[in-house]
Amino acid sequence: FPGSELISTVSWCLLFLIHEGGHFLFSFFGRFVEVAGGTLLELLFPTFFAVYFYRKLMPRIASIFILLVGRSFLDLASYCADANERSIPPIVSPEGILANPNADVRDAHDWYNMLSSLGLLAYDDAISYVFVTFAIITIIAAIFFAYFGNFRVGNVMPMRVGKSD
Repeated sequence: FPGSELISTVSWCLLFLIHEGGHFLFSFFGRFVEVAGGTLLELLFPTFFAVYFYRKLMPRIASIFILLVGRSFLDLASYCADANERSIPPIVSPEGILANPNADVRDAHDWYNMLSSLGLLAYDDAISYVFVTFAIITIIAAIFFAYFGNFRVGNVMPMRVGKSD
């Protein structure tokens, strides 16, 4: 639909900035947590706002953030599936968006680093399928909250019968 490419680009840029901020935020807790921190913050940041707006009885706004979580899972799935091959160029690399001909790209792939340190590199595709499953569930949940979010148990407004003057 019109504008979908713009929405996709803006959401990717937003999640990318959050992801990179996660590396910095979690860098104080050791190398593994620093590498995982990008993924953690990319998932936790929109989840926090989804819960916040849902609790404020604003389910349609919450559904936008739930949709961002689903988008993150899809992005993470493709990134994780690439861990063994490392064919996606890192952002800061000779071929990346922020091209740097002197960049050392050996340790630039988050999922290669995480899965190889855990001994799970051979399972990168299987783990990415789990992320795709989470993405589908999350996107369905976003649609559910957008349409049915106001129908929470215990959140029913009392009806008044008759006229009030």
